[in-house]
Amino acid sequence: MFRIETFRLIVRTFRRFLSLTLIVMIGAGFMMGLMSTPTVLRESVDEYYDEYSLDDLMIYSPYGFCDEDYLKIASAESVSSVFASREIDCHGLHNKGESVTYRVSELSRKNTQYKLVSGRMPQKNNECLFLWNDMAHRYNLGDVIVLNYGDNDINDYLTDSQYTIVGFFESPYFLSKIKGASNYNNEELECCILIPNVNFISEYYTTMYVTLDGAKDILSNSDEYDRYIEEKRVDLENVVARQQSYLRDRLIAEATETLDANEQLFEQIKSEGRKQLDDAKKQLDEAHIQIIAYEAQLNTLDALVRSLQSAIEADMGVFNEIHDFTADIETDI
Repeated sequence: MFRIETFRLIVRTFRRFLSLTLIVMIGAGFMMGLMSTPTVLRESVDEYYDEYSLDDLMIYSPYGFCDEDYLKIASAESVSSVFASREIDCHGLHNKGESVTYRVSELSRKNTQYKLVSGRMPQKNNECLFLWNDMAHRYNLGDVIVLNYGDNDINDYLTDSQYTIVGFFESPYFLSKIKGASNYNNEELECCILIPNVNFISEYYTTMYVTLDGAKDILSNSDEYDRYIEEKRVDLENVVARQQSYLRDRLIAEATETLDANEQLFEQIKSEGRKQLDDAKKQLDEAHIQIIAYEAQLNTLDALVRSLQSAIEADMGVFNEIHDFTADIETDI
């Protein structure tokens, strides 16, 4: 009986029933779309990360990393691969007068790849790729960027200070407008350029990009991925801490050795200089004695000259008398 009454009610109010049914279907579909969107987005981002081999951990050190650090980290448990990179954050002046905080990175990379959007790859040491972001529309191929490092000379870190833009690239490192903080005066990072690796002068690496075993099989940005990365991060931090102590001690030992060598060289130069000074003083004393002797001889000669002058003057008086006497005789004759 209830079913019959329900069916009659639906028939009498079919339009209302159809409207309510469509509203419920649309609402359910919309809700299902909202609920599935995060999963679809996470899966899309994960595929994008896997396609460009985005690394799982980035390790930065103010001391830098040496080859021994690289080998230790690369041989650590659960580490699949490591890319030891040299980077520098600095200011760059565009040829239109715009000053920007750049991250200058190496062009050839082992782990995370990038996509060339337009232009070509750098063929010369003074050419670069420019990050394709919200500010890229203000730049053109062929524009020149002049880098500077404040009060320090940029050529202490890079072989060239001017780079010509020959292409634009995309990178999974920079998916949002916010690029993060730079290491240069804690300023906000605004852009990134890639330059040929040979431009970097330092023998130490600034950053280690680490890819972990099995991380690619886990969905990025998931709780499982975060727990896995956190577990491996702690293990790597212990390795890095030991290596940083090793590198710090090594740098201190090298600096101490250089200081000791310079102190020895200073003492040697100081000793040689003192000897040269003593020899010069001795020569000066001998020269002073000779001067005194020469002055005595000169005084003797001066007295002799005065005596001779007095004798000559006396003889001249006698000569004049004789001359006058002779003249008188000749006159009388």
